[in-house]
Amino acid sequence: MLTVAKQSFYAGYPVMLIFVSVTGLTAAKSALSLPHTNVKLPARELLPCVSDFCLDEWQEIWDCCEGNKLRSIYPTVGILKHSKNMPRYESVLLNRLLIGHSRLTHSCLLCGDPPPTCQSCGIPLTVPQGSILSVTLFCLKINSIIKAVCPDVNCFLYINDFVICYPSKHIHIIERHLHRCLNKLQEWADTNGFKFSTTKTVCLNFCCLRKLHPDS
Repeated sequence: MLTVAKQSFYAGYPVMLIFVSVTGLTAAKSALSLPHTNVKLPARELLPCVSDFCLDEWQEIWDCCEGNKLRSIYPTVGILKHSKNMPRYESVLLNRLLIGHSRLTHSCLLCGDPPPTCQSCGIPLTVPQGSILSVTLFCLKINSIIKAVCPDVNCFLYINDFVICYPSKHIHIIERHLHRCLNKLQEWADTNGFKFSTTKTVCLNFCCLRKLHPDS
C-alpha cells in the first residue's frame, strides 16, 4: 500500500489514506463525508509517519500473542535476527531451529502421531538450550560476522574468538580503520542478537620498533 501511495505522489495524483480497524467500519464511512483539505504534503514526510503508525499497530497485536513461539525470538516487529537478503527457505529453517522445531520433535504434527517421548524417563523429547543443536546454530549464525568486516581489515574467526587487525606504520591510521570496523561489527551484533564481552576484549600492538611510535 505504501509503495502505491509513493508512486501516486510522485506521479501527481491525489492520495487519501484511511486506516480502518475491524470495529471501525462505521467511523471510516463517516470520515469519507468530511471536507477535504488541499494541503500538499510531500511523500517523504508522509510515508515515515504511516510506516511508524503501522508498526505500532502491529506491535500491539503482536504483544497480545503470548503463546506464539516466534514472539520469543522476535519480540519487536520489524527487527530480524538474520539478514533481510537471506533466502526465504533459509530464514524459515533458521526460525524453526531457533524455536526448537526439528524433525525429531515435531514430525508427529505432520504424521498425526503422538508426540515422541524418551524411552527411559518418559519425558517428551525437546531441543533444550545448550544441546549440540544450539552449538551448531551458533556456528552457523556467527559465520556471517566476516561479511561485516571492512574489506581492508584482516580478520580471523575460530569458534567464538574473533580477531581483527590492520597493518600500518602510523598509529592514527590503524585507529581510524579499526574504529570504523568496530562500528560495523557493533551494528552486525545488534542486528543478529549477539553481544561482545568488554572484559574479554583486548587491543595489542605488534611492532618491530624497540621504542614508542612518534605519533603514539
